[in-house]
Amino acid sequence: MRRRGSGIAYLLGMSCATLSTAIWLGRVVWRFETYVEDPDFEIETKLVIFLVVKAVFLGIHGVMVRVDWSTWGFAYYYAFAILYFDLLQVIIGAIFWRQFRKYRRKVTATRQEEQKNNRKEYLKSLPRRNWQDLEPRTPPEEAPVPEESKANIQNEHICVFCLAEYTPTCTVVKLDCGHIFHEACISNWILDEKRDPCPFRCPDFPTELVACARDNVDLRTPRPPSTPVIMGRRT
Repeated sequence: MRRRGSGIAYLLGMSCATLSTAIWLGRVVWRFETYVEDPDFEIETKLVIFLVVKAVFLGIHGVMVRVDWSTWGFAYYYAFAILYFDLLQVIIGAIFWRQFRKYRRKVTATRQEEQKNNRKEYLKSLPRRNWQDLEPRTPPEEAPVPEESKANIQNEHICVFCLAEYTPTCTVVKLDCGHIFHEACISNWILDEKRDPCPFRCPDFPTELVACARDNVDLRTPRPPSTPVIMGRRT
């Protein structure tokens, strides 16, 4: 009798758990378009966790139903109904997880294409000048800057990309942040949408130009500046 009572309690618990996951999955299906537009795509990770947990419980529940409850009559069939309902949730969850992955790739590709076009327009708008036509540069000893990330690149005479010295007639490009580079060097860099417009990761750029990271960062939130690390740059 005690065993039967514990079995009924187990079935009630499984029923509540199955109903809860069904409600959550239904909410995911109902808000599918909203979740697809979410740049963080956290729902995809939650679906993976959901599928793993459901698969484990399906295995445990199936073994218990088949081995321990084969002579319980109505409870036996009720337990099988829960089992099939959980299996249906797993199938639906797997289908929508696949759809999320498909749409994520599509949305990411669209964003990268839009940002590439924005960067092309931005690159065209940048002023081109000869190095000799720039404003007189302040000697470093008169304007010391403790942090390299805030340093005025005009104090430098070497392009950090090609490590070549600027010549009076070479064409250079000045970014919004004030950093200056060879036109050819910075053009290739800017057109790569996975990089920040400035190699020093300055925050002085519109959000539509912020790098499209490989892990799908939210383009609506500007990233804070960080200390640059550029190999080969002279100290």
